[in-house]
Amino acid sequence: MFTSPMLILAADMEDMLKCPGRRFIEEVPVVWDENYVLPESKIGNLAAIARRKGDIWYLSVLNGEQEKSVSLNLNFLPEGKYKMVIAYDKGRKEILMDTKTIKSRKSLNIKLLSGGGYLARFERI
Repeated sequence: MFTSPMLILAADMEDMLKCPGRRFIEEVPVVWDENYVLPESKIGNLAAIARRKGDIWYLSVLNGEQEKSVSLNLNFLPEGKYKMVIAYDKGRKEILMDTKTIKSRKSLNIKLLSGGGYLARFERI
């Protein structure tokens, strides 16, 4: 979510080493070619940002205090079909990974925990 040449995660080192999302997190670029704030973002409630590095798009979502379900429009993706790799919260210390196929110009429905987050990487197939 943050723009920085060095990313620091506030987490227990053992938790990070065992985390199924570790590789995904390590591969996130720190310099971007394009940034797009999704219109569903609301200060203090929800932050949703799409960023592009080369041909790969990343989506980062941070939730506010209230647990919620959100529908995010994927208009930022150029026309096509994409492999989507996802990292999301199952609980306070549990991250789940998943892979799906999705088309551009669709909506993505996600459930967010209080203070939770959601990450996705989109690669055209």
